[in-house]
Amino acid sequence: MTDLRLLHGDDYNTLFDSQAYLTSYYTDPMSGVMPFVLSEFHEAFAEGNIKGGVLLDIGTGPTVHSTMSASQHCDSVILADFSPTNRGILAQWHNRSLSHSFDKHLEFVLKLEGSSEIPSVREAMMRNKVACILHCDLRKDDPFSPNWLPPVDVITSSHCLESVAVDVPSYEYCAKRVAAMLKTGGHLVMVGCVGGSYYMVGKRCYSSYGMTGLELQSAWKKAGLQIMKWKELASTANDQSGDIYKYFSLVARKI
Repeated sequence: MTDLRLLHGDDYNTLFDSQAYLTSYYTDPMSGVMPFVLSEFHEAFAEGNIKGGVLLDIGTGPTVHSTMSASQHCDSVILADFSPTNRGILAQWHNRSLSHSFDKHLEFVLKLEGSSEIPSVREAMMRNKVACILHCDLRKDDPFSPNWLPPVDVITSSHCLESVAVDVPSYEYCAKRVAAMLKTGGHLVMVGCVGGSYYMVGKRCYSSYGMTGLELQSAWKKAGLQIMKWKELASTANDQSGDIYKYFSLVARKI
């Protein structure tokens, strides 16, 4: 039976089913919005202009898709997520004990790159660059407390802030927290949702706060970022994962 409660916030600590999320969204790279997501991350980093010492992935979830392209262009990677079960899955991936495979997604990315590299080699490089897996709560002034994190060169994020925000002011607050983690001149590459109100994980509904494209772009400009690229993709009519209207990709630079 479907749980009709709209879950959010601390529910990720107690109710979020990381395995169901992986099964629903990270089995086939050709399903749903995944081709758009992987292609947009690839295109952002393909020219080689976005790079640096430290890459921070915010709201990693139980998956590493947002670092498959980005990790080549930074010396070290920090994975950060609010959910303890998601961080546990990431730890399993890092120590090679995770049963779920990302090989198909890696094959998709490597094909985009025109690379002859095999998935296991790319995945080994990604693992070797992971410096730590941290707890992160964007609702707080210091999202990484009690840890301290200096500003980084590059931030990636995939479908995160809409899961935290409950209104436009709270999204803008989270955007400012993210921007504060970037060095001046550093880059943000992210994908997310336009419109809608929820997404499904198993038989549970999780909040996805819907904003217009203009509201989203305004939030990042207010946070001190210059938008270099903005792209939207309409949701498909047969998408049963929620009521999201569109998806967006954003490349921005901190000014």
